[in-house]
Amino acid sequence: MALHLTYCRKCGRRFPEFTQIIQQLRAKHPNDLEIVELPCMAACTDSPAVILDYDYIPHILPSNLEKQIEDRLARPFKEVTLKL
Repeated sequence: MALHLTYCRKCGRRFPEFTQIIQQLRAKHPNDLEIVELPCMAACTDSPAVILDYDYIPHILPSNLEKQIEDRLARPFKEVTLKL
């Protein structure tokens, strides 16, 4: 199951090092990382911001983004079953 990374295209333009690390992570984890680039996340005051799976992370530095993704990919996947 792939880790979902969502980020803002406008933030990527304002922070080129942020976009560079995303491209490096995409190349390093082509089957484990699903990247969604939105035109805008309406999070300008928190930029750069990302959503990793369901976690919103504001003011993230490129090095912290890389660490977050590497840490999450290293965790074993746990399947969750919902009881209705």
